[in-house]
Amino acid sequence: MPYREKQFIGGEYLECKVYPITFMERRCKKSNKKRKRKESLPKQKNLNEKNSKDTLRRTIECNFTCRDWFATLGWTDEKRPKTEERMSKDLKNFFERLRRFLKRNNREELKYIYVIEYDENINLHIHMIINNVVSIEELQKIWGNGNVDAKHLREDDLGYEGLAEYLTKDPKGKKRWVPSRNLDRADIETDDFKFNNKKIRELVQCQGDREFIRKLYPGYTLKYFEVNFNEINSKYYINLRLKKEKGNTEVRKRKIKNKRKN
Repeated sequence: MPYREKQFIGGEYLECKVYPITFMERRCKKSNKKRKRKESLPKQKNLNEKNSKDTLRRTIECNFTCRDWFATLGWTDEKRPKTEERMSKDLKNFFERLRRFLKRNNREELKYIYVIEYDENINLHIHMIINNVVSIEELQKIWGNGNVDAKHLREDDLGYEGLAEYLTKDPKGKKRWVPSRNLDRADIETDDFKFNNKKIRELVQCQGDREFIRKLYPGYTLKYFEVNFNEINSKYYINLRLKKEKGNTEVRKRKIKNKRKN
């Protein structure tokens, strides 16, 4: 049984999933022309919690850096909307005012991801990731409905894993992240010929050795390594997360033989 490597490439990060496929899948793949596609942003209702978190994390990594803002926008008691329709109108008006301000001041294009958080027992507020096109003071004034708390984005050891988990974890299902339409998405590339059984054994046995991984993925440093063994099909499922090394700008130009893009 052959193995497929699926890569998600975005921003400073490279995520690889290595898993078994059937020979029929590989034959079909071999007959297709080379192509590359962007990661889609599927309808939220079709995403489970893990897929939603992973897609959000990759979207953040493709579009935002530590220079950008993570802001929480709230309402005063007097201005707090009593219906979802009113809340949506407040948000729409805010984006319209913000875009007019940016255009008037010749600022960069607005990019954002927001999550509305509300519950019968807590105050209504909005979590928002926004590119650094305004200051905190300007954001406060443009919002105009209450307090704004903003700070620069901070990466953890796994990029923006913690932030993505925070924004998607909600047992009551009332959190749903909404991206602006102009966000970049991760490139997805697949290769059905990179790993044979021998190379899979070597990858498993390396136990996440950084020098071994660096030879497989030049220009990247390993941040996460996970191996799972399926006792039913006796095959390995391997996940890697890597970050581009500082000063490296040529990683995406390296040549990979027999590459297939899906």
